[in-house]
Amino acid sequence: MGLGYEVPFTEKWSVNLSAGLGGGYYLENSGVGNDFNSSFIINQPVAYFRSEFKYTYNRRKRLAKSKSILHNTGNYVAFQMKYTTNRVFGSNTWEEMVNPLNKTLLNEIHWGIQRPLRQKFLFNMHLGLGYAADFDFDNSQIYPAAGVQFAYILSKSIK
Repeated sequence: MGLGYEVPFTEKWSVNLSAGLGGGYYLENSGVGNDFNSSFIINQPVAYFRSEFKYTYNRRKRLAKSKSILHNTGNYVAFQMKYTTNRVFGSNTWEEMVNPLNKTLLNEIHWGIQRPLRQKFLFNMHLGLGYAADFDFDNSQIYPAAGVQFAYILSKSIK
C-alpha cells in the first residue's frame, strides 16, 4: 500500500514516483547460485521507494481510434527502480525469523498497459526483466518481473 504521483512531462513521457509499505525481498546464496525470495507479512512490512520512467508509445493511435487517454492511459515501456528497506516493525535477524527481509534495489525494464476504470480508478499491469541487488549480503540476481496495480486517483483535475 502506498502513495504515488505520476507526472507527464511530454506527450509520451511520464515519471511515476511512489513510496509505501509492502512486501520485501532477500537474496540468499544457495551454493549453486543466488535465490531471489519475496515475502509479505501484513504486520511486518518493509518501506519502499520507487521511481518509474514511462514511454507511452500508442497515445496518438488511441486518439485516432477515439479511445481514452485519461490519466496517461496507453501501452508503455518503462525503466523502474525500487528500493526496499528492512522490516519497519520488529526484528530482522536471521536467528529470529524464517524470512528476514534485506535492503534491496530492484531495477526493471518492462512493457505494460495502463487503463482507466471509470473516472477515479486505474488498472496497471506490466511484464519484463529485472535485476535485484541485496545490500545486506552483497548478492544479486536477474528475475522475471511482473506487476499488477489498482489505484484510486486523489486528484480533482481530469486530463
